[in-house]
Amino acid sequence: MTTNVPRIIGFPSVYIQGPGAIGRLRTELAQGLGVTSAIVVSDPIVAHLFTAPATLQTPDNGVTLHVLRFGGECTEGEVERLRTDAAPLHAGAVVGAGGGKALDVSKAVAQKLGVPLVIVPTAASSDAPTSRLIALYDEQHKIVAVPTLKRNPDAVIVDTTVIAQAPRRLFIAGIGDALTKRYEVSRARDAGILNYFGGKGTELSLLLAEHAYATLRRDTEEALAALERQAPNAAFERVVEATVLYSGLAFEGGGLSIAHGMLRGLTAYPQALGALHGELVAYGLLVQLQTFGHPEDEIVDLTMFLHHTGLPVRLADIGFEHTEKGFEERVAELTLTAPYVAASRPAVSTADMVDAMRQVEHRARRLFPA
Repeated sequence: MTTNVPRIIGFPSVYIQGPGAIGRLRTELAQGLGVTSAIVVSDPIVAHLFTAPATLQTPDNGVTLHVLRFGGECTEGEVERLRTDAAPLHAGAVVGAGGGKALDVSKAVAQKLGVPLVIVPTAASSDAPTSRLIALYDEQHKIVAVPTLKRNPDAVIVDTTVIAQAPRRLFIAGIGDALTKRYEVSRARDAGILNYFGGKGTELSLLLAEHAYATLRRDTEEALAALERQAPNAAFERVVEATVLYSGLAFEGGGLSIAHGMLRGLTAYPQALGALHGELVAYGLLVQLQTFGHPEDEIVDLTMFLHHTGLPVRLADIGFEHTEKGFEERVAELTLTAPYVAASRPAVSTADMVDAMRQVEHRARRLFPA
């Protein structure tokens, strides 16, 4: 990398987190963005949050919300359907509400309409809320493109009362997604890989990734207990902040590596359809650490933590109970097509990854025999 490449990182204009935070939505739209109406692209299961007066507080600040229901997959067709429905309403902003795909489709709709974007995640299942990235899929559920917004969302509102009512598995998947960033950002920095802004990774990105990891290792057990009670406490708030905010800023301003690159290989197989993003990358992290020769005691420690938390430690945990001949080679080849993996230093070969995947399986059998 040349020395004249600047360091770059991006941020949402405002981030609000806490119990009842969704009640600030109309205030942020009116006072923060100066709009009088907004389109809400919402997962159907949470659409009621935007039609119940008690949820959104009073007064309404003169802001009208038009709720459009997300169809379930972030495809070009779904984006165009929602854009067509939204256009006649002439709204001043788009609000994305729900899980990762609903948020991504709302980003694409806001981009096409040329209006500000507010993100209201209803599960802490990934760090998508703070990011500019949009993962577009085809009708067979495979990623086909990852366009980006010109800037990060204008506001991110994380209501932890709502987050605490989401399924446990989604919360755990967010932990898996965030854990990877400590190792991926560090690897990208060491390899001199440009980040998602086309610049050098910042030191802040690495600090955020490290702090997210430390928070999750310390607070996950207590946060999961709070989740069971549906009663956010200090540990729960810290874990949500780590998985939604720190993780998102870290990867976008720092970069990724094999853990996320393996999505290209694993999602090429239908067995992966039942696995969540955070589950797939948690498994990918173990392969990454093995590939780059991290100490055995470090990998064992992380493997034990993942297993205790409910995250995958072997292929069977993400739907691959049986694999065909050449499976590891094909997954490795597709993983190496990710530019940030292809640019890894030291260079990674298909054979390196195949061996790492087999070592991960061997370790899981040894630590957790059937």
